[in-house]
Amino acid sequence: MSTAANKAMLRRFFEEIFNQGHLSVADEIVATDYVNHTPAPGEQPGREGLKGFVTYLRAAFPDIHFTVEDQVAEGETTVTRLTLAGTQ
Repeated sequence: MSTAANKAMLRRFFEEIFNQGHLSVADEIVATDYVNHTPAPGEQPGREGLKGFVTYLRAAFPDIHFTVEDQVAEGETTVTRLTLAGTQ
């Protein structure tokens, strides 16, 4: 993938999965063996664990919203700086 495509996929990850709660998008863009290197307590591994975490987070913060502030990409590495807002 190009760096532009990687950035677009990460924007989609936060916008569609986290902000909109469209968990089926995870089936399209997240690997089944996805690893969250900083999981929440009790978060299960893999894509299904991600879906469970998003469901949990959206229940705790119904108006949650991630805003992509900046992205830097080189080769296969993409870094995304975010802000998160929500009311508990």
